[in-house]
Amino acid sequence: MAPSHRLKVLFIAGWRTDFGDFIAEHHRAVSTTHDVYYVHVEFKKKFSLLPFFRIGVRQVDNDPRQVVVTVSCYLRRLGMFDFVVNKALVRILRRWGVTFDLVHVNVRTPETEALVSNALLRSIPKVLTEHNTFYHTKINNQFPDPSLRAAEKERISRWLAKSDFTYVIPVSRQLGDVLVERFGAPRERIRVVPNVAATQYL
Repeated sequence: MAPSHRLKVLFIAGWRTDFGDFIAEHHRAVSTTHDVYYVHVEFKKKFSLLPFFRIGVRQVDNDPRQVVVTVSCYLRRLGMFDFVVNKALVRILRRWGVTFDLVHVNVRTPETEALVSNALLRSIPKVLTEHNTFYHTKINNQFPDPSLRAAEKERISRWLAKSDFTYVIPVSRQLGDVLVERFGAPRERIRVVPNVAATQYL
């Protein structure tokens, strides 16, 4: 049953291209029925040692509820990536001061993986939307070495099996089958919701 009131939704975007982007279109669709706060985090390697990291925030379309956060850090290893990305999220959540009803993650990336683990989001229901051809063929191109590919598949399986996700939402039944059969997503959590796209793709 659909909720009778507008939910406060934290919409975590795995990528953003600002033109014809499926995630941006999905965000606009969800915003028609709920109050959506959009955050996209970009990590960039910084080659100067000091300051050790920087966090930059810009609004999208002059909307304070839509932000793109750029995190730059000298060191990505030894837990620093997760630390800095989560520090950026805490800064944004404090700025908004909102108690969220739902966290909607769009596409697995290193940044979205780090954000979902944030302690401030632990008790909030979460859903994951996937519409990435990585799961079909790109994984073979990005990980031609069989051992590295196997390690990545294991990492994806752990991500999809996270008990935090109430639902895993592929954009097609075929992608749902791939997530279940190749990567071990729990079939009972699969809910297919077709993609939304900008008019130039229709």
